[in-house]
Amino acid sequence: MRLLLLEHALPQDHRNDLQTADHNPLERFRAFHRLYLVEGKEYPFNYIHKLLNYGWQASKNSTTRSRLRWSADNTVLHYDGYDLVMSDWKEFVLNLLTEAENMCSTELLFQSDGRLPHVMFKDNPNARKAGDFFGTLQPDALNKGRKYICENLKRWKNKDKMLNTNATGPKFHKAGVNQYEKSVRKFKKLLCILMMVTCGQTGRGSELTSLLYMNTINGDRSIYIEDGQIMFVSKYHKSLALMDNLKV
Repeated sequence: MRLLLLEHALPQDHRNDLQTADHNPLERFRAFHRLYLVEGKEYPFNYIHKLLNYGWQASKNSTTRSRLRWSADNTVLHYDGYDLVMSDWKEFVLNLLTEAENMCSTELLFQSDGRLPHVMFKDNPNARKAGDFFGTLQPDALNKGRKYICENLKRWKNKDKMLNTNATGPKFHKAGVNQYEKSVRKFKKLLCILMMVTCGQTGRGSELTSLLYMNTINGDRSIYIEDGQIMFVSKYHKSLALMDNLKV
């Protein structure tokens, strides 16, 4: 309704010509606003606005039947006619975690024994310089990580799928590189699902896709490490424009 009135008061095709009119665009819009977009007038906005306010107030004083219910023994979650057995859900999470760990060890880090290396990153949440994150805060961590993977690749039993060793030096096979990048993408998807099912209530799409692993000149990162655990801090600005209050 507000957009229709704005277009009626200040047509987009004629807005450039309104600058030379007797009344400037703001005065022209205010004339329409005072008449149609205020309470107490005999126009649709008055009725709709009061109806919305009534609905909000009525919803605060009433409750409906929850769409989520637990069974008497607290082992099954009922949601809109669907049953989720907690034992099956826990097994799903454990299987997903096992799949991600095996993929990281064998397909990405080329570990011959299938185990993950023991890595203890330290993080400083007060490091706010642009470009900083837990990886850059370790001495030469990125170069050490690359060297570690390359050394594992040399000892990997299927290294011929990735490397072509000859007299002029090793070269990567394009097919092997493509397969490695495919595994990286799948591993990231598994990590995203694990993050949503093991880190409490998940955020909305706009919040998850705006997570930052590195500080920028406009703000701090969203991923931290504390006591060996990963912590995600999502931010959203739904009411920032209205209340000037950032929520985390």
